[in-house]
Amino acid sequence: MARTRNVIAKVSAAAEHRRNEAHIEALLNLHARAPARIRGRAEWERALPPSRLPRPDDSAGYLAQAEERSREAAESLRKPLSCYLLPFFVARRMQRLRDKEAARVSSLARLLGGDPAAVAAAVQDAFTRLSLPFAIGVRVACTARGALKVEIDLPGDNVIPKERSSLTKTGRISYRNWPERDRNETYARAVAALALLLGAAALDAAPSLGAIIVSGVIPAVDPRTGRDTVACLVSARLRRDTLAALRLDRTDPIAALENFEHRLDPGRGAALRPVTPLEEEPEEALAGAGGQMPSAGRRKLRRAAASARDTRAPAAPEAPFERELAADALRLAIACARSDGRFDAAEIAAIGRMLEDRFAPDALERKRLDLLREELAGAPIDVARAAQRLRERLAPLERQLLIEGILAALREKGAAADAELRLLENVAAKLDISSVAVNDMRQRAAPAASTPETDREQWLAALELPGDVKLARALIERTAARILDTYAEERFASLGSDFQAMAGQRRDGAAAARRGLLDLLPPEERRDAPQAPPPPSDSSAPRRDNPDLDAIFGN
Repeated sequence: MARTRNVIAKVSAAAEHRRNEAHIEALLNLHARAPARIRGRAEWERALPPSRLPRPDDSAGYLAQAEERSREAAESLRKPLSCYLLPFFVARRMQRLRDKEAARVSSLARLLGGDPAAVAAAVQDAFTRLSLPFAIGVRVACTARGALKVEIDLPGDNVIPKERSSLTKTGRISYRNWPERDRNETYARAVAALALLLGAAALDAAPSLGAIIVSGVIPAVDPRTGRDTVACLVSARLRRDTLAALRLDRTDPIAALENFEHRLDPGRGAALRPVTPLEEEPEEALAGAGGQMPSAGRRKLRRAAASARDTRAPAAPEAPFERELAADALRLAIACARSDGRFDAAEIAAIGRMLEDRFAPDALERKRLDLLREELAGAPIDVARAAQRLRERLAPLERQLLIEGILAALREKGAAADAELRLLENVAAKLDISSVAVNDMRQRAAPAASTPETDREQWLAALELPGDVKLARALIERTAARILDTYAEERFASLGSDFQAMAGQRRDGAAAARRGLLDLLPPEERRDAPQAPPPPSDSSAPRRDNPDLDAIFGN
């Protein structure tokens, strides 16, 4: 009985953990629920019945033809089979069908013509069909110039759980606090994804729209008056042609917004700060040749954004925050470097370069770090507290880059000592970086191996495959393609140089691992699928002369 209860508890814990992770995954992938293909004007025109009227040259022509097209569709409606099978009240039933068809055609024509009421109704109907993990309010308004503005009542940051669940070795569920910075980053991605989702749904439902302004607001308090107000956290002008060309299910929502004119302001700790909503002026008024905004327009927008930020209560300067990050990173690096009983000059120089690359300190801050380094050379270091502060303030990828930088500094003197590696693994665990990731860093940073066994281990680690995996061509190709797609160059184009370099190393490692592991396969598995053999030359079938094909493929 006790064993049964234990199994039930483990199953319940696993189910609860899956629900928690599914909720977070749904928030991060809201934009993937957008229509796979945004319908254009031609696709909507195919829904209209054939007509004797000419096809309008522009959208406005459909408004003039709406009444005539609806009357023509009602008159040409054929009697359905049900009227022959059940010949009762045929005239009344046919009248209802004609009225319904006339209303449908009239609504389509007005929608194609850009009628404000029809566009707003179609967009609202598209929003009601969306399935979201939380409730939102949406307001749609057509401006005097015919543009469409959508205002979203964003959910609060309480939709992001404060604790993250995991399963222990015994199968029990465990909760731990989710760092504030990670929660803020997740909320910012959810806000950007929601804006993209609603913009794509609106453009798909309204073929007459070339662009749409989507803004997300939350309740707030005006610090100057104390009255209730709303604060805009995101505002974007989404163009149909640009949005239709994106693969939203494979994009990062914040990076995808870079393709449009938008305002999204992650502040200290990645917390979103209020921005000024975009106005109804068309983007072409601010854009020069080729659709790119001129430098004067960009400066004007930056001044407007800065002016809008100045109206808020002054925020604390971020310089002390960055200085503390660099100081804590220096504490961890020095603790690892001196754990083997010595502190070499090569390690000191490498740690300095690592801090320069990661935090770019100014001259005064560089002097302060030099003094701190001299002090920490013999003073005790509280590794746990420094790691805890960095875990709360740095994103997961930033923490991984920090560990990789410390490991590179430890290898400057030739090879890292066992004591240094043990402490580095302990620090990585405190920063929520798995031992698998640390081993992968060590194998990628290690010098070229001299034995096939170590080569195979490095290649498997580069493709994130276990050591006892049974290799096959399909498995190698599939995992290599996944790594190359995950770290594709365009995904990291808008990020910093550290992230781009890390992504490039992962792509190079995956490509090398693919070639190396394919060479380990037997020759018959290494080759592609055999092609069909050509027909024998002495075939009795008659040969048909074709000079054109002979010129292309040869005789």
